[in-house]
Amino acid sequence: NTLAYGVMLIPSAFLAYIPVKLTGSHFLAYNFSIVISQFLTVTVLFLWFKELTKSRFASLIGTLTFALSQIRMLFVVHAHFFIMQWFLTSSFMIWRYTQNKKIWQLYVASLFLVIQIWDNIYLFYWTAFLGAILLFPHLKNLKKGFKHLIRISFFVVIFSLPVFNAYLSVYRQFGFAGSIRESAHFSMSFDDIWKSYISYGLYLNLLIVLLFTKKVKSGKLKDLKWILLLLFFGIVMALGPVLKLEGETFKLFGRYFIPLPYTLFYYLLPGFSALRSVHRFIWLSGLAASGIMALLFSNLVGKKKFYVGFLLIIIAIVGGVRITKTLSFPTPENYPQVYIWLKEQKGDAILEYPVYTWADENHGYEMLRMLYSSLHGKSLINGASGFMPKERDVLLAEIITDYPTMRLNQVLKEMGVDFVIVHKDEVGNEKITEFESDERLKKVWEDSKISVYSLN
Repeated sequence: NTLAYGVMLIPSAFLAYIPVKLTGSHFLAYNFSIVISQFLTVTVLFLWFKELTKSRFASLIGTLTFALSQIRMLFVVHAHFFIMQWFLTSSFMIWRYTQNKKIWQLYVASLFLVIQIWDNIYLFYWTAFLGAILLFPHLKNLKKGFKHLIRISFFVVIFSLPVFNAYLSVYRQFGFAGSIRESAHFSMSFDDIWKSYISYGLYLNLLIVLLFTKKVKSGKLKDLKWILLLLFFGIVMALGPVLKLEGETFKLFGRYFIPLPYTLFYYLLPGFSALRSVHRFIWLSGLAASGIMALLFSNLVGKKKFYVGFLLIIIAIVGGVRITKTLSFPTPENYPQVYIWLKEQKGDAILEYPVYTWADENHGYEMLRMLYSSLHGKSLINGASGFMPKERDVLLAEIITDYPTMRLNQVLKEMGVDFVIVHKDEVGNEKITEFESDERLKKVWEDSKISVYSLN
């Protein structure tokens, strides 16, 4: 259930297992997931655009432009929204079904939908929305294969049940649901389209192709319609429940806000109220924009197509976004000695002091402590997550302001804490003296920066 505090990423964990075991570095799981996801996402997108446009050249341009766009690359720091291959493969197979009506493709789509749910349940909604856009014109054919839809639905529910149950359990236990105000806070301002999400390569390439397009072949109009619908759907959803400009709610005559369709989904769709980062729907618009560009480019003929295509590739690369900020993390043999010592000690849980919350400048230390726990294997009172139970927030707040006290020592003991690790270089001398004089704490290890106490 703790995995259900955020997204589970279990399929991605399986993919990263071998690299982690070979190197001994748990942090490699992130880097590997980012690299393999970009490769798989580009592969699926290229195959989809190739069938969509009937042109490898057009597919290459569309794929390259989107893969390097700000709308895509901005999410590289959020692995769960950079890992898109499961969602794309499921959607691709749904689209293929609309082209040739082969029911087995919907079965394959359902398989990748299940994988997506185990990886990031948020994108279950994306698949459902895109699937609805694609399948709505084909309702008659779906009715004919109604028994297959029942089987597919049963398959998805049964194999996703553990995930749904975990999230439902967390909801029942903590009553967590994001407020409509929180959704508005994390939504996109309309001006972010040309600010935060400006993708020079994508925008310029789309504009160039539009300027060279005089007529769209009738066979491609059908696909152009659903892609345009996806483009506007993504923008409208990313704007959240109310229209915002420059980060603030826009009000007509300074009094009346403008409600948007997201509000309906928030109140009507089960689980939708738990989704927080509304602005990420812009990803769908970026996907649609690159699809429109590839589709329109495939209409061009003659030498003009080659020269324009070559220009678009240059713009995609030069106007693309690259990873420029990286962080260095220690390898296990270079972890602080205290964690190597801790690995050999009996006990199940530790508290590292001081503790940090999202509001603290040094919250990144909690990320490192979680990484170190992969070596010593002890559970942490500390840590970081997309969601924290209120009870834990209350406990951490009390530890921050009052610890060490007799009562908190007793609380920690009852929770199963065996050791308290005090980072002396992060607290003042007065606090160190408090730890030294606490009779319930016995010092068992020390170096120049860290003292470890066992709870008596």
